[in-house]
Amino acid sequence: SRGSNLPKRVRDEIMIDGEKTVELDYSSYHPTMIAAMCSETLLNDPYSLPSDLVDGWDRADHKKAINALLNCSSKKAANGFLQSVNVEKPSKYIAEVLKLSPFMKTFIGTDSGVKLQKADSDIANKVMVEFIKKTGSAVLCWHDSFRVQAKHEDVLREIMEKTFREAFSTSIEIK
Repeated sequence: SRGSNLPKRVRDEIMIDGEKTVELDYSSYHPTMIAAMCSETLLNDPYSLPSDLVDGWDRADHKKAINALLNCSSKKAANGFLQSVNVEKPSKYIAEVLKLSPFMKTFIGTDSGVKLQKADSDIANKVMVEFIKKTGSAVLCWHDSFRVQAKHEDVLREIMEKTFREAFSTSIEIK
């Protein structure tokens, strides 16, 4: 939908019942899920790759690429994807990703993104249902983030933490 493509600066202007809102999101969502599935802990930002790895790329570009690699159906498709976005040395790029997050090795090029997306949609559903039950207020969801009236920020954070912990037996950073 068009709403899911709204830039954060536009979403920051959204009001619910005439009140200011806040947005909380799960940080490094899919890598944290993968780490938990491997009984590992995410120790650093998986998207903070060296700036000279791909000319002109920033953290957001690396995030898109890494998530795309999780959706590739094979290692060959992963390499092909990287080449299609002008990564000169796909194997070097993947090696750098694995330096930061070695547990992702068995997930890249395995079409695991679909399973992760199912897990995050299940979590989103639980967060929204629980939030509405507790507050009776609206909650808006964008992938891994939720927007609520500012007065309900602490309730939302608590529900997000609890729901993720129940699903993956670990905690996750919420920003």
